[in-house]
Amino acid sequence: MKAKVCTHCGEANPICGFYKHKTNKDRLYSKCKTCCKKIAADNAIDTKEYKREHYKKNRESITASQKEYRDNNAEKMSIMAKNSYEKHKTARLLASKAYAIANKEKVKEYKKKYKQNNKEKTNASQRILRFKNKDANKLMLALLAINDLDKYAAIKQRRSEISKSYSEKNKVKITAYRVANAEKIKIGIKKRMEVDTVFYLKIRTAKLIGYSIWKKGYSKKSRTNDILGCDYETFIAHLESQFTDGMNWDRRGCVIVSKTLIFSNIC
Repeated sequence: MKAKVCTHCGEANPICGFYKHKTNKDRLYSKCKTCCKKIAADNAIDTKEYKREHYKKNRESITASQKEYRDNNAEKMSIMAKNSYEKHKTARLLASKAYAIANKEKVKEYKKKYKQNNKEKTNASQRILRFKNKDANKLMLALLAINDLDKYAAIKQRRSEISKSYSEKNKVKITAYRVANAEKIKIGIKKRMEVDTVFYLKIRTAKLIGYSIWKKGYSKKSRTNDILGCDYETFIAHLESQFTDGMNWDRRGCVIVSKTLIFSNIC
């Protein structure tokens, strides 16, 4: 086995005991690994201070050089980052979780500022995430409706309030978008109707009810009780007759109502 003498400690070590060095004749450091580590440990504070001062003085040139390297080696950097993440994935996740728990307010404030400064980017990423997890979210809500009606009703109510609040604040924006993208919206509805059975039934039912109301001579200005064909007391009594065990007006978001009374007057 080939050996080399360390210039620092004077001891002969095997070739594997030296770090590689491209510019030296034998492509190895003159000092052995043990001596290199010892020197680095002894001068750790001075080295750190020197690097900090060097970076301050040459910040622009160092940043430009690093950017140029990243641009020229984008694929290589991406592979290295991916490999590093996979190697230290568990440790990083645990460290991140521990930091988030220890710095709740700091993390909350950072997220708030980031969202304010990157509204478009944040909204776009949220839309993509919602689209990717659309089926999973639907399944979760369906299971919640079976296992926890109160929580399900609360979520539905909160979503309704958020949607209503957004619509009220952005009426002009929504109207302008619908006018400018009428054809696009129409095509989107047709495509969704082809693949989403529930949405298809929702649209068709709404159209049939609208047509039935129009056929009877009613319009948007018609009074609701005229369209219902009864007074509100009778209507409430009909709804209450559909209640099963556990249903009441406080949980009205979970009540499934028979449409017989309503449809009989307009169809």
